Amino acid sequence: MKTHRFGGHFTLSLKNSVGLVSKKVPGTIYDYIWEQHGSPFQRLMIAKINKHYRADLIVMDGIKAFISGGPEKGELIEPNLLLASEDRVAIDAVGVAIL
Repeated sequence: MKTHRFGGHFTLSLKNSVGLVSKKVPGTIYDYIWEQHGSPFQRLMIAKINKHYRADLIVMDGIKAFISGGPEKGELIEPNLLLASEDRVAIDAVGVAIL
């Protein structure tokens, strides 16, 4: 659970789904992840990725969190929480409230 400087504003369960998308199609050189990071439609793209699969359980590590900067450095807090849900939107709403 952390803030994220690349247009997504924060990294929670919906943003983590970006890791499911291939960076490059094998045999090609086009970098789809770089396109997504630079797009003004990044949050819409993240939502579209999440439409295509269902998660049975989401576990969110809130032991430590960046409340500014992010994703790899920033102002650190320690909520000491471990969250679990079946609903990605609900758990992200709780994560944003904590941040």
